[in-house]
Amino acid sequence: MTSRPLSSAPIVPTTRHKAMLILSCLALSTLGMIHAASAQEATYIMFDPPGSTYTQPNSINREGAIAGYYRDAQSVSHGFLRDRDGTITTFDPPGSTYTYPASINRVGAIAGTYNDAQGTSHGFLRTPDGQLHLHRSSALERRRCGH
Repeated sequence: MTSRPLSSAPIVPTTRHKAMLILSCLALSTLGMIHAASAQEATYIMFDPPGSTYTQPNSINREGAIAGYYRDAQSVSHGFLRDRDGTITTFDPPGSTYTYPASINRVGAIAGTYNDAQGTSHGFLRTPDGQLHLHRSSALERRRCGH
């Protein structure tokens, strides 16, 4: 014996991926898992470093500092730090053609990579006081490490 459902809702034709996303959001919302624990409204802040044509924030720490990169009109990527108060500081290792700050920790140290004029990738650490510590690796060092 076949019985009809007690209630039904019309399903709008959509892709399977979108349907799963909608159902997942609905389930999480019902369980209260996508709302802030403090039930405060989320705040979105839009910003762009001066002279940027593209901005990519990559990491935010608990204090609200944001590290990322932006591209200028010549498509050169530069690193930036946006403090909680909105102050934006840009930085680049000397001779870099591409700066990629990947992560910022609680005290404000930023780790990332940059490319030199030959296109070789190197690492850097920017300390909270703005000093850059560079790790320049040679092709020989990379071969020894299996890269």
